[in-house]
Amino acid sequence: MAKQKTIYICANCGYETAKWLGRCPDCGEWNTLNEEFMQEAPVSKQKAAAVMASTKPAAPVQAISDIGEDDEVRYHTGAP
Repeated sequence: MAKQKTIYICANCGYETAKWLGRCPDCGEWNTLNEEFMQEAPVSKQKAAAVMASTKPAAPVQAISDIGEDDEVRYHTGAP
């Protein structure tokens, strides 16, 4: 299902913003921003599958006891 997005459009100059403002930043007129609703296009199943396929696979799960301490080099910085 598509989400509904609210935008505000200036009746004087056509400036668009995501939030209501008392004064249009483009033309400077007061109380000219009108609320309008837009339907966002739904994500297709093919596009969603492509996004999921492009992500890296998760690393295999390991027990903490199987992870060695020698894998990470630590440097002493002198900070307490």
